Amino acid sequence: MPADSGLGFPRKGVSASMHVWIVDDDPAVLALVTAAVERFGAEVRGFSTVSAVLEALALESPPDVCLADWTIADGPILRAVPLMPGTRVVVMSGNPAAEVDLPENVEWLPKPFRLGDLSRLVETAEPELHP
Repeated sequence: MPADSGLGFPRKGVSASMHVWIVDDDPAVLALVTAAVERFGAEVRGFSTVSAVLEALALESPPDVCLADWTIADGPILRAVPLMPGTRVVVMSGNPAAEVDLPENVEWLPKPFRLGDLSRLVETAEPELHP
């Protein structure tokens, strides 16, 4: 049986080589999601603006997975999607209307979500990235 992650769900884990970027302008959500994904074993970077993501993309390779809030003041994250080919982009939002505007290559995670749902989303990216 997998070990408990400390957040109330089993920890399957991912490769330490998996890079996950989290974008949310709510510091509490950013901290919670960052802590959860770090416990899965991924390397995590947090951003509070889409502009910061765009600056990072100008200097380094895109992440394997990008989890981003839809309602960021300088968003949406869709501005950065063309610069992240091959990245699994997941939009998190409490606004169900936002899902309608998403391109097919962007996934949806409705807020509030359970950390187990987040865990499965990140863990299922692993086989896609490292077959």
